[in-house]
Amino acid sequence: MIPECAVIGSWSEDHFLNLQVFAGKEISFNTGFTILKSLFAIPLIGLLLPPSTIRIMNFNRNNIFVFALLIIATALYRVIPFDLREGWLGAPQFAMAIFAGSVIKQRRWAFALPVFSMLISDIVMQLMHYYNPGLMPGFYSGQLINYVLIASTTVIGFFISNKKPMEIGAGILAAPTVFFLLSNFIVWAGNGGWHRAKTATGLMQSYADGLPFYKMHLLGTLVWGVMLFGTYLLFTRQQKQLVAAKA
Repeated sequence: MIPECAVIGSWSEDHFLNLQVFAGKEISFNTGFTILKSLFAIPLIGLLLPPSTIRIMNFNRNNIFVFALLIIATALYRVIPFDLREGWLGAPQFAMAIFAGSVIKQRRWAFALPVFSMLISDIVMQLMHYYNPGLMPGFYSGQLINYVLIASTTVIGFFISNKKPMEIGAGILAAPTVFFLLSNFIVWAGNGGWHRAKTATGLMQSYADGLPFYKMHLLGTLVWGVMLFGTYLLFTRQQKQLVAAKA
């Protein structure tokens, strides 16, 4: 059994920017490992699909690889001890969104894949919550708004070349910044969080409330962005070398 003790940032008092504390809880390692094996099987099956099937799906093997990266990233994030998520590991959602927007040509898939990967990870979290009610549930109030806001940052990826570090860096900065501005405005307008006054001062206080999480999201987007874009770059270079070797 693995003890877990952490403070988790969520979207507001009942959404994404509130602190929820889980201390002295335990989760079965075997249960989590079984769920992970099932998740990893999904992209592996996709990689083994015959070309004819992939063409019917209007989905190439590069996209299948991207899909695998997104699923694995979220799955790994869900089993990392909660206290580490508040540090340099941050959260992968924004990096996933801009990554998908940058490398996936079919825009419907660019929006769908990060949302789908988040949904799967939330299902994993809900299953873990089922086995141990002390853990954070995967489904929560305001989740749809969260999904829409995070998915909207995929648009930033449309303007990013996955071969240009400066553009990737700009996207890494922009995605959590856009989310920070929009989500805290919604919390303030909806009288969430600390219920700040409906004045300009109250709005600024609401943004100040979210600054610790903004810093965490920036750092997390940087770490996960480097991982995702870097892995994809290595993959595409290897593919080109294999094609050149066969020519």
